[in-house]
Amino acid sequence: MRESHLASLRHLVTRAEAACDETQRAAALAELQRVGASALRDAVSEARDSGVSWRILASELRMAATTLHSQFASGRAVLARAGQPSPRRLTLPAPFVDEFVGRQRELSDLRRLMSRARVVTLTGTGGIGKTRLTGEFVHRTGETFRDVWWVELAPLSDGGHVDAAVAAALGGEAGEMIAEACRSGPCLLVLDNCEHVVDACARLVSRLLAVSDGLRVLATSREQLGVPGEQVFAVASLPVDPAVRLFTERAQAAVPGFGLTDEQAAAVADLCLRLDGLPLAIELAARQVAMLPPEELLACLDERLALLSGGPRTAPTRHQSLHAAIEWSYDLLSDTEQAVFRRLTVFADSFERQDAAAVCSDLELPDRTLWTVLTGLVAKSLVVANGQRLRVLESLRMFGHAQLTRCDEWTAAVDRLVDRLVLFAVLPPPVGMTREERRIKRRQHRHNLEFAVPLATPTDDERYANLLSALTRVRRQQLSFQSSLELLENALIRQRSAMGRVVLLVELCDHMVGDGEYASAREFGEQAVALAEECGAPWAKHWAVQGLTFACGRLGDQAAMNVLLPQLVSAHGSSDSRTPWPKLCRIWRGTCCCADISTTPG
Repeated sequence: MRESHLASLRHLVTRAEAACDETQRAAALAELQRVGASALRDAVSEARDSGVSWRILASELRMAATTLHSQFASGRAVLARAGQPSPRRLTLPAPFVDEFVGRQRELSDLRRLMSRARVVTLTGTGGIGKTRLTGEFVHRTGETFRDVWWVELAPLSDGGHVDAAVAAALGGEAGEMIAEACRSGPCLLVLDNCEHVVDACARLVSRLLAVSDGLRVLATSREQLGVPGEQVFAVASLPVDPAVRLFTERAQAAVPGFGLTDEQAAAVADLCLRLDGLPLAIELAARQVAMLPPEELLACLDERLALLSGGPRTAPTRHQSLHAAIEWSYDLLSDTEQAVFRRLTVFADSFERQDAAAVCSDLELPDRTLWTVLTGLVAKSLVVANGQRLRVLESLRMFGHAQLTRCDEWTAAVDRLVDRLVLFAVLPPPVGMTREERRIKRRQHRHNLEFAVPLATPTDDERYANLLSALTRVRRQQLSFQSSLELLENALIRQRSAMGRVVLLVELCDHMVGDGEYASAREFGEQAVALAEECGAPWAKHWAVQGLTFACGRLGDQAAMNVLLPQLVSAHGSSDSRTPWPKLCRIWRGTCCCADISTTPG
């Protein structure tokens, strides 16, 4: 800076101090400002000549770099208003007019997480309530931030528009505006709906975090951004009680005076469970009570994608219906991810990676590639992980079924599911697993078996008999004897496959022994032995003879036992089974406890 400027400034300060009245002091200060602005312009020019950047200069002068540059470029004096921060800026969505139900614990957890992390991303499947939770958090805690900017990214067609959208919300170049604002206190940048532009968001956030330590970023996305220091906040489904409160509150908004009877309360609880606790689905269902009472809504849930529509006219298109919300996520997947997702929806309940590989075998994906796709679907909130087991929410399964049908893949996908579940049946020789492992698998796949049995051909496909064998074993372990018996008897009437009939007859024999109907058990066992001999299947005959032996023993027919036990001994070498000799010997001696009811240990 020129010495003449400094001398003039010192003189003007002395003159202002010695002024006799306020008018003379004001005149001295005005001249001080004019000389100071000229001196500042010269100082900025000298700094720029020496290589100092506009950003560093603006930071030191506590003014926006764009303002500093425009003043300098205009040829006028540079005026820096140090110590006078710009007014607080709040760029927020309109307050939600409906009541915020539940999520109080999530609000507290989010507040604690935001106090220690610079980047927090709320993740979850479409309709889980990420935006609603974020909006409630900002409206309750926004006063703790110097500035808050909310940027809605859903309307963007691609990642190339992210920087411009953020700049528009901030009112200038993002880095400069954030650097200026954060000098006066911590600031919050909210990026809502990042999933379709996640790469661009990650780059932008990484760049902005380097501008100032005072910046906090809160994002919502169906997958995490993947930036250093990011904390993921997974938004879970609503538990039953708050889900029922949400349904009731929204139903009362649609139908004033609406109230739940005890019977309706039970139906609504089941309805919320079937809707996976998804707030969007529950709210859309509640809007239907003017036409359909809760009991009828529950009965119509298999058609939920068509039924649950009619969201608020002001809501984004993807929130106008459950189908649109799911379709938004599905359309963001690659072709391979879509193909794998469709196939996974044939599982009615949880499954493991090996199960997924079986139903996706037609895609011929290497194991590593399939694993990458599975973890990607979990990250994108389309598949839920619980330890080693995976699951697709029921509403997403309904969407996947429609996509399988549209792509003409339904029949083949179900066929591969049946092939996989047959491996856990009782009677076929085991493939790479012990009897105990198969018993555990049957319990784990109970609901998958329930789903697959009606889809298998009950007449000439012996796999149907094997599936039914596995399912009835699980049911009987849970003491559902009557339902198991009805299934087996009806299946035997329709089953035309000889091997399928052997499987069903052996299961009926075992079931009757367990139920104390020993004469009927003997009859089914004799039919099973004869048919197994006709089929020429040693392993099937072994199981049939074993069941018959138990039945005869319970009846006290020692002569029959003397004939059957040697057959078991001779067949033992050709069967994979470990015959329960101690139990059979006790029966033979007439000392078996009546509690020992299982004839086939598989």
